[in-house]
Amino acid sequence: MKKQEFSEGYGMSKFSEKGYVVKENAPIYLTEDMDKTVKWFEDVLGWYSNIVERDDNGNGCYGVVFDMLPEVELVHLAPFTGF
Repeated sequence: MKKQEFSEGYGMSKFSEKGYVVKENAPIYLTEDMDKTVKWFEDVLGWYSNIVERDDNGNGCYGVVFDMLPEVELVHLAPFTGF
């Protein structure tokens, strides 16, 4: 029996059999220095960033980077591509 390729419908469609729908998927990065990491995305790739939450010492705890303006993503003119 030939193994069915992911692009042929095997894989994510299995979630719909149980009532799940996958709308977005984004990678998650763990970093020791969020400020340096978002600076790299901004300076090297030209992306946009936002450190959303910081701890008591001012270290980034949660942030996002976008390859497009966040305002464009927020109005859903394009699919989510940030992470």
